[in-house]
Amino acid sequence: MSALTVGEEVVATLLGIRRGMRYSSAHQQCRREMVELFAGPADHRAAMAALHYGGVREVDFSIGIYAYKRRFGVTRFPLSDITTALGWRGLP
Repeated sequence: MSALTVGEEVVATLLGIRRGMRYSSAHQQCRREMVELFAGPADHRAAMAALHYGGVREVDFSIGIYAYKRRFGVTRFPLSDITTALGWRGLP
């Protein structure tokens, strides 16, 4: 979890899951008036710098087509849904 602050005030938070060299952004929360100004570019840029320093090389920004994602030069991938029985109880 990371937080973007202005002075003492938290204006945005970013929650993600890291596994090895991969990071997936799970949830982003920000004050409504800060959405385009801060929440997209600023908190992701700071989080990406910290993750890259820690060895992350693949990032999933999750769903949504936002301008800040295009500025990062991301590649879009289609979503998929996989259901697999992990045991005999899940087969029916």
